[in-house]
Amino acid sequence: MKTYIFLTTVVLFTASLISCSKKEEQPPQKVRFDVSAQMDATGTGSASTAKGNLSAEYLSNTRKLTYTITYTAIDADQVNLHQGTAQVIGNPIVTLKPTTTKYSSPVKGSITLDAASAAALFKDQLYLNITSSKFPKGEIRGQLLVKK
Repeated sequence: MKTYIFLTTVVLFTASLISCSKKEEQPPQKVRFDVSAQMDATGTGSASTAKGNLSAEYLSNTRKLTYTITYTAIDADQVNLHQGTAQVIGNPIVTLKPTTTKYSSPVKGSITLDAASAAALFKDQLYLNITSSKFPKGEIRGQLLVKK
């Protein structure tokens, strides 16, 4: 009888160790996110009638943002991605196309965000700013919004 109790105890103890060592399966995290921005003169002080749109895909595993930007009624000098809220003028973090190239709509490309910029994207703290010779600080801008 002592042997039976001893063996039962060993089996139960071993089973509990095995079950504790198994990690629970986590559901896969979402990797692909759609990002958009509607651009106009709001927040620029330009009173421009220009309009624009950004349509993008963000891959969280590589932090790659692939974008298409369209705009009308603006002769763009620069297209910059800034960090800041809708109410705050932020610093540019990247120019989406070299300034030596003449811009024309659509502007297409991709960038890899650093960790801080990727975190800002998910807090709605990145915006697109298009400048022109008439409005060198920004003619139109739009907040990047992630569809979660």
